Amino acid sequence: MYGMSGPELLTQLKVHDTLREAERIHQVSAVLKERKAARRALAALKWARFWRGSGAQAPARSRCSRTAGKALSMACAPMIVS
Repeated sequence: MYGMSGPELLTQLKVHDTLREAERIHQVSAVLKERKAARRALAALKWARFWRGSGAQAPARSRCSRTAGKALSMACAPMIVS
């Protein structure tokens, strides 16, 4: 009852090393999958902006607002040319 023999101890240590390495590989794999998903999401946003024609800029806001005064609404009204 003095513990394990040399070969048994060596086998157990190898098993623990293998399990620890497998866990590390699993963690790295999960991180890489998250990064890949993030890159794909950013690429999808980039392509959507490109095809929408706005580039990386935010969409322009309208200069006309409902709460603005009559002068501003008149300035934003389309000009009628006769």
